[in-house]
Amino acid sequence: MKSLAATVFSLLCVIGGLAAPRDRVDPKNIKDTVSLTLGTKGLIQFKQQGEILSDPKLAANGGEGKAGVVVELKRDELLLVLTVQNRLSKSLRYRAAIRLKGQTEFVEVGTAPVGAGLASFENWDDPVEEVILFGFKLGD
Repeated sequence: MKSLAATVFSLLCVIGGLAAPRDRVDPKNIKDTVSLTLGTKGLIQFKQQGEILSDPKLAANGGEGKAGVVVELKRDELLLVLTVQNRLSKSLRYRAAIRLKGQTEFVEVGTAPVGAGLASFENWDDPVEEVILFGFKLGD
């Protein structure tokens, strides 16, 4: 008879095997992207039409006190970490895709909404070479 741990492990392997593959995305077909490579840090500012944010512009400095989204892509000891700090008045939703070292294709990765005045952290242990952010929207 299998132990509970072995059963759970087997179930996780099956579920993991059934998970949908990440969607490939082509940045050339996406409007309003911001490209980040290791060491990128700055403030993204937008044009706003209702809840939709467009025409993102990344300024190299943090723009202290300015409204927008502060981003930083850095490596800690084990992981590549993307910090997204929301300086806007509403929560921020965005999409992201990564390109691994030696690859030409981007694959979309999950992101979490970032509350107004808060920061979120995404991280990868993969050899990520570039991250693109897109699909910026405001919410409640």
